Amino acid sequence: MEWAHAGLPIIISGGLPQNLTGYNASGGTEYVRFALASITQLDNVHIVPYDNLAASLTALGFSPRTSVSADRIWYTYWREDANDSVTYTYIYNDAFDSEFGEGASTGSVTFETTGVPYLYDAWIGDVSPILGYQQTNVTITVPLSLAGNQSVIVAFHHNETTASGTRVSSLPDEVYSASSQAQYGSSQLTLKAGNASESVLLSNGTAIDLPTPAAPVGLTNWTLVVESWSPPSNLYADQTQAAKANTTYHLNNLTAWNDISDSLRNISGRGFYSTTFTWPPQNGSADGAMLSLGAIFHTARAWVNGHQLPPLDPTDAFADIGDYLVSGTNNVEIVVSTTLGNVLRPIYKEIVSSGTTWLGIQPVEQGYGLLQPVTVLPYKTVTINL
Repeated sequence: MEWAHAGLPIIISGGLPQNLTGYNASGGTEYVRFALASITQLDNVHIVPYDNLAASLTALGFSPRTSVSADRIWYTYWREDANDSVTYTYIYNDAFDSEFGEGASTGSVTFETTGVPYLYDAWIGDVSPILGYQQTNVTITVPLSLAGNQSVIVAFHHNETTASGTRVSSLPDEVYSASSQAQYGSSQLTLKAGNASESVLLSNGTAIDLPTPAAPVGLTNWTLVVESWSPPSNLYADQTQAAKANTTYHLNNLTAWNDISDSLRNISGRGFYSTTFTWPPQNGSADGAMLSLGAIFHTARAWVNGHQLPPLDPTDAFADIGDYLVSGTNNVEIVVSTTLGNVLRPIYKEIVSSGTTWLGIQPVEQGYGLLQPVTVLPYKTVTINL
């Protein structure tokens, strides 16, 4: 009531609440009903239908701090750090209706803020400036491409300013990284780009085409060692150590464990994958390459020629391997972990927790391992004078 009489816009969705739960519910209910009804006559208090709340807010003249334009549903969450003058926005592409590894989406978000935009990588801790965006006096629009169920963090540093000529209007999706630096009174933009379907659009309207690197190479001829984790023979004597056993398989193409062998249907544990590829590519030139694992179930770590790659986003596992490539044969090793769901399927009725057996249904059989093609994506390094 105080806020309403002070002029704060208040929107009540779906009608006035009628019930009070808690202290003094009997006498307090009538008071709360009367108090709420008394403020509905104020011009700044609005009662709107429960459905289509966003449309009701728009009709009342309220605009969101984040406006999404995408081909799927994206959710945003806004946070501010007043001490450091930074605004953080979490953006999530909801692919609840898609199969595993699907639901990718492209679009843009217009932020009602100013400042210098950065991308915060919560998987590896990197903070990198976003160089491709559009700006007005009060908003910044950032184009994004998100895998199914992927989330990213876009931050705005309000105590910084962008030097003139250090950004572009748009970058193709196939640009894997972009950095800028001042050079002799001007700025240079350095890109690592795959086979780009569009041009780089500079802030002055100039379009620049990017060179085409060698074609992507799908990795085959895998060796897979499945390290199965099973309950110990005596659960009461040894409750903390799994019984482990290894089996080896040779795969031309990647597929789920339960499709490789019936013996792997009720197995959980880790999968040790290894294969090789030749560098440099035979079908063109390249300055480096990215390694793409696609979506991962459940988690994975990867090595190239013995060098461990940074932590991988399981919705879109992707890493730059340019610094680790050697001329000739290159080794790739990937370790995938699973949930315990499959190994519990035959024994779920016997499991006791806090003196109670499992009351739910049998766990659903899950497909484990590397489920999508693993691909080497060559790129060309390009320097553009801005």
